[in-house]
Amino acid sequence: MKNLQIRNRLDLNNAGYRIITTKFTFAEMNIAVIASCLYDESLITEKTFVKDLLSILSSQHHQLKFFIIVGKQTAINLNNNTNYELIKCGSPGKTILQKRYWWEIRLPRFLKKIKTDILLSFDGQCASSLTLPQVLIEFGCLRTSASSIKKARRITVNSEWEKGKLIKKHHIAKTKIEILSLAVKGIEKPDENKREKIKTNYSGGKEYFLCPEKSISGEVFISLLKSFSQFKKRQQSSLKLLLFSKPGKKYLEIFSSYKYRNDVLVADELSEPEQAVLISAAYAVLVFQNDSQSVLITLQSFQSGAPVLAPENSPVKEYAGDAALYFEENNGKEIAGKMIHIYTNEEVRNQLIRMGKEKALNFTIEKSANQLWTCIQKAIM
Repeated sequence: MKNLQIRNRLDLNNAGYRIITTKFTFAEMNIAVIASCLYDESLITEKTFVKDLLSILSSQHHQLKFFIIVGKQTAINLNNNTNYELIKCGSPGKTILQKRYWWEIRLPRFLKKIKTDILLSFDGQCASSLTLPQVLIEFGCLRTSASSIKKARRITVNSEWEKGKLIKKHHIAKTKIEILSLAVKGIEKPDENKREKIKTNYSGGKEYFLCPEKSISGEVFISLLKSFSQFKKRQQSSLKLLLFSKPGKKYLEIFSSYKYRNDVLVADELSEPEQAVLISAAYAVLVFQNDSQSVLITLQSFQSGAPVLAPENSPVKEYAGDAALYFEENNGKEIAGKMIHIYTNEEVRNQLIRMGKEKALNFTIEKSANQLWTCIQKAIM
């Protein structure tokens, strides 16, 4: 391999025996990256993580050249690093035939043209016709096809929880799967004046529970409304419920007759900074999905000083440990109980905030970049 250099060094061990130490180093390497989240504004949390991850990786390893494959004209700045390039290769299309042609014919030709050494796919798919190493980077959905799982040289998941699910579903070797921890960059918690201004603008000056996930199922939406109803009935509180996504049309009719609909607010189409300040000002954050978005929101909440309520059986627990409160999935009564518990016990809330900040220190972009680099090295050798 042109990008792999092997150096042998002769040493003596404690017993005087000669040993040979082999060191592998990488010279120039062309890395192609497919990550549609980088130009999908509906995936802000994933977009930010991938952008930060590639920024750190490209700044730490100047011998690497990153070719970021994009389907349309877009602006992506990796912290002004010079060892990356945005390359247009068209869109895979919408039909099965169009996607197959793009992945199996157009993409391989394109990667050969730019002399790619390895492909990083954040889009849950590999090209079966490619002979070069491919790293499949899962984001918690576990919907990747069996053929892509088989073709990938290495697969990364974000938690042991997901690793177990993947092994059970596809019966693959543990050694093929690496952990790529999620992380968010440092977030500054707004001072009290800014926090009050945020609440005035979005919730009429009232405290609010926040569900910041960009899409929630109808089942989760109904469960959330039931939980909030029980909370309001028992506490007679002015506290609001703020959502980052509108319910589907089917559930808008149910919502129109909801008793506490005036206390449920929707703030959609927000920019990344706007979402960050709303998370930081929340009384508590509720996450429901078993995916990367929920984990990233949890870490963002921890950094900014907002406590988190999450499902018991989810990857969030692997990151949060005892720094969050957990509930049985879609159990409205239990969710309401956790909301009441954190609302009526200020000491518990403050303790969760302190513990959350400590937990967030364990997950950094630098650590994630090192994990991905290790995975790349294993895949290329």
